[in-house]
Amino acid sequence: MEQTSDIMDKQEAKITYQDKTIQTEKENTIEEILKAMNLLCTKVENIDKELQQIRSQQHDYKNAELSRSEDFKNPDLKGDVGKHLKTHNVCLNTATGTSKQVSEKQHKNTNLNQLFE
Repeated sequence: MEQTSDIMDKQEAKITYQDKTIQTEKENTIEEILKAMNLLCTKVENIDKELQQIRSQQHDYKNAELSRSEDFKNPDLKGDVGKHLKTHNVCLNTATGTSKQVSEKQHKNTNLNQLFE
């Protein structure tokens, strides 16, 4: 009978040890799952922030593309030939009463918009 009770005690101790091992494994598994979920939430938040930043940049680029210099061109300049004499320096010297500038052949400005058409 003693042998039977010793065997029963050993089996109960073994079962108790196995139960504690299983409990520890379950706790470790739950902790690992919580850590993984926390990591995933952090990554999703970072991705969301990056996505918002990209969307705001795309919005800026969209507005930049919509505002072209041709859109702001005055309609009365459409028929302009684009050639004007450089008179600013001449007027400046005349207004101040000095004539240090040697008179050279006047250059003509060209309309750069016509170069790219």
